[in-house]
Amino acid sequence: MKKFILGVFVLSVLAAPALYAYGETGSSNKTVDAACVSTAVSTREDAVLAAWSKFDDAVTAALTARKTALVSAWALTDVAARKKAVREAWATAKKARRSAAGTYKTERKAAWTAFKTAVKACGGTAGSDASSESDSSESVAI
Repeated sequence: MKKFILGVFVLSVLAAPALYAYGETGSSNKTVDAACVSTAVSTREDAVLAAWSKFDDAVTAALTARKTALVSAWALTDVAARKKAVREAWATAKKARRSAAGTYKTERKAAWTAFKTAVKACGGTAGSDASSESDSSESVAI
């Protein structure tokens, strides 16, 4: 009985790596059109870069407008009017920055959605391979 149990154990230890290796390679025989994925990645990155450039321009414009409004506000001699103008300058800038961040987030998500759709059409395991890339770590908090 001990020999039988020992034999089964040894056999299972020897067979396990072979079965594990078969499971790993058995499902990845599908061909991936690498040029197709490369084009999809390039398109996605171009869209993300364009969205970022648009975001940068919007934030720069908001900061410039805030500077102008604050300089004008502090030139006012009436204290109540100055306080109101300063508050409005900050509120307007905050609203513009949040709008820019929201637009960037929407455009970035659209780029990723289009990428995921395009990469599925590339065949093979491209969809699952590309899913290891993620847009979740990229955020703008302003």
